[in-house]
Amino acid sequence: MTPGSTNQSSPIRWGPLLTALLTVTVLTLGVLSLRQHHRLQTLEARELLSSPSRRDRQTMNISPNDSAGRNWEAKLAAQMAGGVCLIQGEYMFVEPQSEKPLRYANNTAAADAGSQPQPLSLNGAGEPMIVHYTGSGFLIDAEGYIATNKHVASPWTAGNQWEYLLAAGYEPRRCLLRAFFPGQVEAVGLTIAAEAENDDITLLRAQSLPPSVPVLTCAADHQVVRVGQTVILLGYPTGFDGLLARLDDDELAAIIGTEGLSFEQMALRMAQRGLIEPVATRGMCGRVGKGMLVYDAQTAIGGSGGPVITEDGCVVAINTALMKSFAGSNFGMNIKGALDLLANVKSQEKLTAQAQP
Repeated sequence: MTPGSTNQSSPIRWGPLLTALLTVTVLTLGVLSLRQHHRLQTLEARELLSSPSRRDRQTMNISPNDSAGRNWEAKLAAQMAGGVCLIQGEYMFVEPQSEKPLRYANNTAAADAGSQPQPLSLNGAGEPMIVHYTGSGFLIDAEGYIATNKHVASPWTAGNQWEYLLAAGYEPRRCLLRAFFPGQVEAVGLTIAAEAENDDITLLRAQSLPPSVPVLTCAADHQVVRVGQTVILLGYPTGFDGLLARLDDDELAAIIGTEGLSFEQMALRMAQRGLIEPVATRGMCGRVGKGMLVYDAQTAIGGSGGPVITEDGCVVAINTALMKSFAGSNFGMNIKGALDLLANVKSQEKLTAQAQP
């Protein structure tokens, strides 16, 4: 350095440098924004392709804003609904010695039978007292075995509605027991294959069941479901009333007509129009035991006998009853009870076949 010189660098031009940095930043953010936008569009497209249809959302009570993580419920409902049947039954009470049915005192009493208890007599002038009901069930074996509740197959065993008739010596007689599966235009007749001694479980046998009806996978181990896990429930709560409530006025008029359909005729007409489909609801499992599950999936009378299904597509219980002492909850019997009945029935069938010459 020569005397008199100064050690001073050239001044930095900050303006152009800041402009350059700002330009690079804006371009970088723009690229990232475009990538993020493209990713969101891709995810939205996938969501639209995998999300349930409007009809599925109505059936599953799933709103359009629900997360994609809940799609398994709609998918399982669609996959398993075909194996869940609506059970239709009728029964009367007879005097065992004569097999004469109890009748209403007159035809007016028969028409008003749903409102108040009506006079009944073996020699009444009215129609026989026939009780109509519906319930749910599901196929658990390819040979036509259906799991349901005992109080669905034999409803006079539940409650005390007919206790006075049973105490008087009258006996119930089934007039009708059949099942309607979704997508099938005809009903299949049912017989009682086995009943659990202490549990509300019955095994039914369907006659000439189409091979297209799917068999539902069942999990005998109650430990496959845990407290807090989501389950879905398939069934026919409120029976035909619930199915008819889905229709608009024109569809309802086409079903009911003006000729006054009977209970049996209305069921067949609905099946022929493809209107028999189970309702699906979801809930959380609140208690898990060896013989019973408690959950809050909504249901109603008529939903008894339907399957309780876990996220992996396994039936873990048979929906059984509402818990009146705990509003909003209901419980189901462990499916193992039905599987044990099935094993016993097949074992007896094998022994019978071996004993035949």
